[in-house]
Amino acid sequence: MTVRMMWLGLGLLLVPMAFAQDDGMQTELERLSGLSLDELIPYAEAANLEIADAVREVERMQDIAERESAGEVTACVTSRLTTVRALQQVALGATAEMADHIESQDPDGPTMAKHAASRIAVAVSRSRQAVVQSQRCSAEGDGGDDTVVDVDGGADDTIDEAPEDPEPPTGPPPVSPFL
Repeated sequence: MTVRMMWLGLGLLLVPMAFAQDDGMQTELERLSGLSLDELIPYAEAANLEIADAVREVERMQDIAERESAGEVTACVTSRLTTVRALQQVALGATAEMADHIESQDPDGPTMAKHAASRIAVAVSRSRQAVVQSQRCSAEGDGGDDTVVDVDGGADDTIDEAPEDPEPPTGPPPVSPFL
């Protein structure tokens, strides 16, 4: 009976985590779950092409923002470009790892290949989100959720002195904290 309660409690703890995933990633993972091992390599190749297209699109948005000299937009889009490039590296590494696991004779190979493919699926989903965020940065004409602070000038000699700390109290407190 205790073991059942423990499994029930563990299941109840894990359910909110499953609902916390965004719909795009969940859809991509569901699509991936229906693929066989033979279909994983074409899936990975298509995913890598999609991420490469995302990199090109965000680079194009960055070029436009730089030409228009929109500092906050450029910072916002550059941040998303960095994200997409990192996701591209993750997907490329996972593709190579997945291919190695598919070709290996290891009994855990198919499981490890599916795990690498799930990393690719997450990278595709996140790259789509980054493209949408980049478009939002460009459309809004501001930095989106990012805050950019411009600081002009140098050190200022008119900095006020910090007030001195008062003398610490001496002796016992007037009332005991344990009463």
